[in-house]
Amino acid sequence: MSRRRKKIINSRLTIAVLGEGITEREYFKSLKKYSNLAFKFKPEIPKHSDILSIVNKARSLKEYFDIVFCIIDLDRILANPKEKQKYYELKSKNKELTFIENNPCFE
Repeated sequence: MSRRRKKIINSRLTIAVLGEGITEREYFKSLKKYSNLAFKFKPEIPKHSDILSIVNKARSLKEYFDIVFCIIDLDRILANPKEKQKYYELKSKNKELTFIENNPCFE
């Protein structure tokens, strides 16, 4: 009598990376292409590069991905006090997202 083998479910971690522009997306696409990653990975860019659009897009991706990273260039944000305050408020309200801050910018 033969034994039944248990089916192994391939559960992979899913990660979305959301950057402000094309440079970030292309960098992470090349990382995905030339690396043997042990997780599902999707680089994205929002339609607009303002902080509110990035956070809204990231929140919509959160229901489909385990981890969502937001790549934020702080050089422009820190130069404008209103935008700086808005960014830190959004960051504190969205604890489920992971923010990666670049200063100077990613490029």
